[in-house]
Amino acid sequence: MKKKLSLKLLLTLSVMLLVATLALAYSILSAHFFIRGLDTLTSAYMEKELIKLHENQLVIPEHGHITSNDFLIARNWEDFPVNITQHSPPQTWNTLEKFDDGNWFVTPENIVFAMHYNQQQDPIWIVHTLAKSETSSLVKHNAGQAKQILFIFGITALALIGLIIWLLNRQVTRPINSLWMWAQSMKETKHLNTAIPEFKYPELNKMAYLIRESIQTVHNAVEREHQFLRHTSHELRTPISVIRSNIELFRKLESKSSDNTRPYLPMVDRIDRASLTMKHLTETLLWLNKDDLSELPANSFRLGDAVNSLAQDMEYLLKNKPVSISLNTDGTTAHLPEIATRIVIGNLIRNAFQHTWDGDIHIKQSGHTLIISNNLTTEDQGDDLGFGLGLQLTQRLTHKFGWPYDAQKQKGQYTVEVTFSSP
Repeated sequence: MKKKLSLKLLLTLSVMLLVATLALAYSILSAHFFIRGLDTLTSAYMEKELIKLHENQLVIPEHGHITSNDFLIARNWEDFPVNITQHSPPQTWNTLEKFDDGNWFVTPENIVFAMHYNQQQDPIWIVHTLAKSETSSLVKHNAGQAKQILFIFGITALALIGLIIWLLNRQVTRPINSLWMWAQSMKETKHLNTAIPEFKYPELNKMAYLIRESIQTVHNAVEREHQFLRHTSHELRTPISVIRSNIELFRKLESKSSDNTRPYLPMVDRIDRASLTMKHLTETLLWLNKDDLSELPANSFRLGDAVNSLAQDMEYLLKNKPVSISLNTDGTTAHLPEIATRIVIGNLIRNAFQHTWDGDIHIKQSGHTLIISNNLTTEDQGDDLGFGLGLQLTQRLTHKFGWPYDAQKQKGQYTVEVTFSSP
């Protein structure tokens, strides 16, 4: 799974990228306009020198060049030294042209400034050269001092930017962490009706409101479901008890009466089996609605005896079915809530017996693990919901107790495995 970028890191990287982009852009602009300023100043000096020569009526020869205040002046480009004429002459009048052998990363060794000046129909070339080797000690000293100032300024700027990023992260992440901790506290129902704290930013306050509304909606839905199941299961216990009591009474009366009641026995058996199924489902519902299962009393009993007893009680579901049972258990003693354990085992066995119409049923209990497998019918293989309500309730009950549960369909077999781990 790809690791996601945290908000704090994303914010830090975004600010750093923005600052780096701005710093680079302003550095390039500063260098560009600094160089342009120097070029403009140089061209102004060159033009001023030519004006002064013209005012002094200095004669410039037709061939060769003259030197005036470090400026070379000639009427023809070819009259300059070779280090100048190796460059192409400027093609634009009264515009400064610059030639150098450097780039962005290499300081040029030589720079040539040239301008074709035309004043009063008297075209003249004026050139000024700079060499790195001829740089004065004062200029070098000033350049070194400028680098020191730039270094100090850069370190100060980086420290200031780091401080700003830290403060920004602090101002953003602290309210988000507070929102996360508050949302975690919403797991306890006693905090659902408390006032929403202030999270500094309107967006986080709106998010907190939506979180509480969503949790309250889910909590109310779960509470309604619990109340419905609780009331329904309690209300069903009375009629189920009445049905089973009357069935037992009917059987006692039937044993003392004549044979006239014999035709009704199959119907009574069906009523008895249906009421027993309803009794098991009701007990499962009641256990699902217990709020705290950790405080349930646990006692020691043999899992194998419980499996054998429940399998024997459920054999009526296999009546008149060509089904064979393979039952293997051991003498493992478990320390568990016995009633809940018997409900789970009973539901699993009953579902296997009820939904198997032919073939084999294998029940194996080894240690704290119970495995039940049975043949699937065509109808069951197409049922995505599994084997009935009882099995679904069993899944929820094992999940509530924290017992590992696994159900699989493969090769015409339905296999359920549950491990009754001790608390």
